[in-house]
Amino acid sequence: MSAGLPLLILSILSVVVVVTWSLKGDGDAGRRRTVASVWGVLLVACWAAVLALGAEDPRAGAATAVAFVVALAGLFVPQIQKWLSRGR
Repeated sequence: MSAGLPLLILSILSVVVVVTWSLKGDGDAGRRRTVASVWGVLLVACWAAVLALGAEDPRAGAATAVAFVVALAGLFVPQIQKWLSRGR
């Protein structure tokens, strides 16, 4: 129950990072849009599961954990893409 506000803040920050990266990042625009879309669908699905199941359901706890991982990954997506495309 206490994870809701930090998850919301982290989700908002990661959405800002991923959207900014997908619009103005380096590399192929199609790949950036694909990565941002998949990431967004995962984050929305986790939030939908948490809100649909309620805070006390054990499956909602798992969805919260996955949402934290997805939101944290969103903060590092630009750096991961830069690291992966360095060899090209």
